[in-house]
Amino acid sequence: MRFLLCLLLTAAACCAECVPSIAELGTIEGQFSRGECKGQDFLPDASTSEIRDLRPLTAAAYELTLPEGGGILVVRLNTPGLVPVAAVANEKLDLLQVAAGQQGAAAELAVSVKGGKHRIVVAAINANGGAYTLGVELQERRACPPPDLTFDQVLNGQLSADDCRLLDVQTPSSNLLPVDAYRIQVDSYSLFGIAAASNAFRPVLAVMNAKTGVVVHDGQNTNNGAQALLTLSLPEGEYLLIIFSRAVSPTGAYALRALREQPRACSPEPLTPPASMRSALTASDCRLLDFLPFSGNFSFIRPYTLELAEKTVVTLDQISTQFDSYLVLAREDRTVVAEDDDSGGNGNSRISVMLRPGKYTVLANAYDQGAIGAFELRAAAAAPRACEVSDLPLSNPVNATLLTSDCRLRDFIDEEPAENIAKAFRVTVETAGRLSVEISSSAFAGALLLLDGKGNVLPFELAQVRSGVIRGTGQVTAGEYTVLAYSFNGPLGAFAVAGSLGP
Repeated sequence: MRFLLCLLLTAAACCAECVPSIAELGTIEGQFSRGECKGQDFLPDASTSEIRDLRPLTAAAYELTLPEGGGILVVRLNTPGLVPVAAVANEKLDLLQVAAGQQGAAAELAVSVKGGKHRIVVAAINANGGAYTLGVELQERRACPPPDLTFDQVLNGQLSADDCRLLDVQTPSSNLLPVDAYRIQVDSYSLFGIAAASNAFRPVLAVMNAKTGVVVHDGQNTNNGAQALLTLSLPEGEYLLIIFSRAVSPTGAYALRALREQPRACSPEPLTPPASMRSALTASDCRLLDFLPFSGNFSFIRPYTLELAEKTVVTLDQISTQFDSYLVLAREDRTVVAEDDDSGGNGNSRISVMLRPGKYTVLANAYDQGAIGAFELRAAAAAPRACEVSDLPLSNPVNATLLTSDCRLRDFIDEEPAENIAKAFRVTVETAGRLSVEISSSAFAGALLLLDGKGNVLPFELAQVRSGVIRGTGQVTAGEYTVLAYSFNGPLGAFAVAGSLGP
């Protein structure tokens, strides 16, 4: 009943608890009241530059449940005499789109969305109060079933204003440019080379996962802008190749050609630390795109398998005087854990990271495509360090000092190669709220990370409060957390941390 009243009354009547009003599609009339809820109360973890201006503004919010399948969510905010700002977020409060209008003009946005709960936040810049009208509409996507992409022949196509737009084929997206889409069905790991050319516009190529809408690879424009090239490897699955334009006039004829071939066979050698192995990159070796999905890199690799029975800190070094070394560490599913170019000094590579039990692949690689020559690969293993964790009360600041003997970020976080020296603090939260932690130091540039009870990194928005003071803020529930205070720029020394919990 309270939510229904919130919808029927003005936004000012509901802001005391900063709870979004339950709403439906249609038109909503509201009233801004100065000094009540702010944008940050409704989008607490949004940290992109587009939303920062909204965070301190007096705001109202609405929650809508959209039907399965979603569509194009169209939002229009009118604030007579004021400058309107509107934002849309999903159920996880990930920001999908934000729009600001001019004084006296509407703020309008259109974004493709999935079904389920969504949050609309409205505000007005420099407003002491005032009425607003919010219009919310869900439109159907334009129907554009993609034809299958054919290979080894030239396809002639035409972009027109009546085509599907990018937001019709990708979710989320707010891009209204017309696109043509082609279906790519991949039955086994394959390599693809695709080129597009047009005398009417500057073509752009991209490949996205057909089920998730996530772009897995973007093409590159040639120097003259009339052509776009895309080379990549794709694992088994269904994908969409899309072609569109970044030109002012995004329509016209184009030609498209695609090639497909099988990857080179890669045969990894076993690598068991401690080890030192000498080998060489040759022109007959596998290339990076033969092993890593969604890669377009033709540099040569030598793969090595690494199997761990328990959690281990692994240090890998690739040393060569004949080329610029580049190391890649991948999981069993071929996703990348870490990669490094010059951390070993003198063009040599080093990766040091704490890994969970499992199977990994080490790729001895060269930074420059086509580079070959001899190298040495070294592998060392050590048990994880025992790192002290101190209590951080939410009432009193704690003074501490970063020392060279302290643990590194990689000692606290799995699959994190960062070598920044850090100290850990345990924070116990009794009730849900917004956790704020400040680190202050005149000796180094401080930074903070927030971990949950399982050691996973949580959203923690950092901002400089004043010279030498950095504040991290994030929404938390009741439980135990770890705050990592570390030196961002290298120097060490004394510092202080202080924590607080707010609504």
